[in-house]
Amino acid sequence: LTGLLPNGDKIPVTDENKRQYVNLRIMNVLVESRKMGLEAIKQGLYSIDELRSHLEILSPSDLRLLLSGHEHLDSNMIIDYLCFDGFPPNSNTPAHLIEFLKSVDSNNLRRFLIFVTEHDAIPSGGLVNRRQKSPTGKTAIIVKRLPKSNALPRAHTCFFQLDLPGTYKA
Repeated sequence: LTGLLPNGDKIPVTDENKRQYVNLRIMNVLVESRKMGLEAIKQGLYSIDELRSHLEILSPSDLRLLLSGHEHLDSNMIIDYLCFDGFPPNSNTPAHLIEFLKSVDSNNLRRFLIFVTEHDAIPSGGLVNRRQKSPTGKTAIIVKRLPKSNALPRAHTCFFQLDLPGTYKA
């Protein structure tokens, strides 16, 4: 427990105190080692008068939502952003992708979102700064049909674009 408790160098880690050690280590790595940097960011933000009044009314959960996006993620939140490009009307690929998204758990939805957008959540203001809109009027995640090939799907995170080569069978 060296560096985590007074006289910690004299306290061995045992089965009885291992939970305490892990909790102290987590606090040290995630909070204490970053405290100076976080305090500098806080002082910088609070030094802007127009911003200070807004920050003072936000709860910690409101601030986390603004910075990190929605904690809850379901398939419809992603599907609303989809815009299919280049698929013929008789193509099953769009329906298969939607069916796939509806069938996976939230962890895999996050993985899909990271693959396509490099975000693990949808920000509170939505996905922004992109050129194309989905049918729902939101910024689009473009799902583009590429010529038939044996290639795997690929993503262009800067453009929120997923390339699906050829056709896939369910």
